[in-house]
Amino acid sequence: MNQEFLTKKSPGILAMYWSVLIFLAVMLVGVPIWSQDDMSSMEITVFRAAFSIITIFFMVVLYRIYHMHYAVKNGEIIIHGAFNKNVVKISDIDEIKRSPVRMGIRLWGGSFVGGRYYLPGIGKAWVAITNFEDGVLLTTRDKEHYLITPQNPDQFIEIINKSK
Repeated sequence: MNQEFLTKKSPGILAMYWSVLIFLAVMLVGVPIWSQDDMSSMEITVFRAAFSIITIFFMVVLYRIYHMHYAVKNGEIIIHGAFNKNVVKISDIDEIKRSPVRMGIRLWGGSFVGGRYYLPGIGKAWVAITNFEDGVLLTTRDKEHYLITPQNPDQFIEIINKSK
């Protein structure tokens, strides 16, 4: 059975990333114009290079958020996160359940929608989320944790339980 699950995108998360991206674009264009008399051409070049890199990074994050999804294929769950792809064999899953999306401490990752986190009450977990409401926690027999937010969490859990 092959099935794709999209994520439910939080308007708050999207608004935050879009706001930062717009702010960066305004800064990238506006600061050199407003500061022509106060900045040397070298300072303007360095400023534009730095803000271009940061702006491109936020564009990539937004692109990845819009394309984040989870696939159930050939006895595996493939988690296409913000910057990485994790593959979990369904036969290795010890527990799958609905879980609130908890605030944690980022250990590794480029944004708060994905990466390796320490989550209170859970421990270290791979996170690939786009909202704070519909969490599904996967725990493997090796005690590896994955927190995801499929659009239809109950249907996702049901399909995984049937596939075991």
